[in-house]
Amino acid sequence: MAKLQKNAQLWVLVVVVLLDLLAVSLVVPLLPARYRELGVGAKALGFASSAYSLAQIVGGLALGALSDRSLGHRGLLLLSFVGAATAYAIVGWPGATFYTLVGSRVVVGLCKQTMTASTALVAELTCELTAPGPERATWVGRISSASQASWLVGQSIGAYLNRFGDPRVPSAVAVGLYVVCFVVASATLPTGHITQKKTMKRQDTTSVLTASRAVAATAGARLAVAFAMRAAMVTRQVYELERWDLSRSDYASFGLFKSITGIAASWGLAGPLSRRFCQGCGTEHLVKGAAAVAVVAALAEAAPWPRSPTGVEGIAAKALADPSLLVYACVIFPLKTAAGQVATIALRARFTEVVPASDTAGALAALDVASSAIGVAAPIVGGFAFDGVPVPRQPLVAATFYGAALFAILALFAFEKRPAGTKKED
Repeated sequence: MAKLQKNAQLWVLVVVVLLDLLAVSLVVPLLPARYRELGVGAKALGFASSAYSLAQIVGGLALGALSDRSLGHRGLLLLSFVGAATAYAIVGWPGATFYTLVGSRVVVGLCKQTMTASTALVAELTCELTAPGPERATWVGRISSASQASWLVGQSIGAYLNRFGDPRVPSAVAVGLYVVCFVVASATLPTGHITQKKTMKRQDTTSVLTASRAVAATAGARLAVAFAMRAAMVTRQVYELERWDLSRSDYASFGLFKSITGIAASWGLAGPLSRRFCQGCGTEHLVKGAAAVAVVAALAEAAPWPRSPTGVEGIAAKALADPSLLVYACVIFPLKTAAGQVATIALRARFTEVVPASDTAGALAALDVASSAIGVAAPIVGGFAFDGVPVPRQPLVAATFYGAALFAILALFAFEKRPAGTKKED
């Protein structure tokens, strides 16, 4: 009965994350139009973006730590709903000035910690299950899929709502969704307060060192994967357009296919693969395998395939006429996407296992801040690496980034397993 209740709560968590990100996708595309209406220049836009990013960092670190103490993980989730509803109501307000809109971005940056709170709640709800590691990976993957699917669907719904020409319409729908999320989460989810059990007054030094090594190795591996993915993908869209001479219509269809592939990979692979390969050995073998698959897929993409025929219209016809596009769409891209999703989800789930239970949300927030820094640095490095490289040889550069990530992962996990040394006798 307890397991059924926890599963029901986990499904509620997936649904509220889906509705949350659906609300985001309805309102955020409104912002460029609102800025244009107000005649905002490039410097002001840069200021707004920086203010939002700074608020994310401050809010993530402060609220993540606070939710592990007095606020609770459910409290953090509810605060995210309240903050986002307030901010998005301001975005839809016709009389909003530029500084009001910037204030709304600061509010949502400070309060919006949905993924941190939901991952911490997943860790809490799965900690007492028979196989907590694979179950945790399964539900982290489902939450990731829900966020991706909601963004994909929400943009289409937002485009329809924006046809009315009144920013209050999508804004009001988003606020309504957050009201539903708040009520449902309040009624069904646990508080998320961690009750710490009393431990020995003197903790074994080797155990503490081993735990800290696991945290460092897992966080480092997660950042290495993130860096490789962001750097390798910096020219990906232009590369696909140029290599296969895709039109805007072709690329829109291909983009939808890629989004669906990513959602399917995060939903259905991380959990089952964890159950199959990680029982008793940890998730490191799964992460190593996923990183190796990414390297092999990138090298296969660099193979000297025949040139694409000219004069063929339509993405399906081009794929049937061009072996390289067909193999890329049906084999190489799904493999790389699955590898990236599995490695990311498995490492995020593992991170919640190795950090102390009382610090889960704070540690997740810190990891997200570090990932955001990677998101700034990796595209710059990738841009320099791909600069001047001919299109057919660009997969080799991507393979180099994936190979570097694999090397980092192997080194980090070897560091984690290294004996900590013996304690000196008194």
